[in-house]
Amino acid sequence: MRLSAFHDRQPRAAPSAGFGTARRIAATVRATLSALTRLSGDKHQVDRVASLVHERFQALRPAIAARLAHGHVRDCHGDLHLCNIAWLDGAALPFDCLEFNSALRWTDTMSDVAPQEWSA
Repeated sequence: MRLSAFHDRQPRAAPSAGFGTARRIAATVRATLSALTRLSGDKHQVDRVASLVHERFQALRPAIAARLAHGHVRDCHGDLHLCNIAWLDGAALPFDCLEFNSALRWTDTMSDVAPQEWSA
């Protein structure tokens, strides 16, 4: 199955649902940076990263809104990486979707496409 075909079949998020908004993404980024601060112990380094992320995020706000408005926020896999894809009957098959967490699953389709480093 091609990923684009999978995404084409998925429902689109209504802009009023709150998924894929700059506000939702900012909350996720804040939570991630907070966890990074606790884990790294180097607040100065995390603050530098946070500053760069904030600057880039502000620049991307119009693109985030446009992608939501144009239907690119959908009920996706939400956790797609090579450990969650099987080769079955000659085709790639995604599995292990985040069906239990709509906040992680309803996301921009590019989140399923973007490369993720993973070590099992």
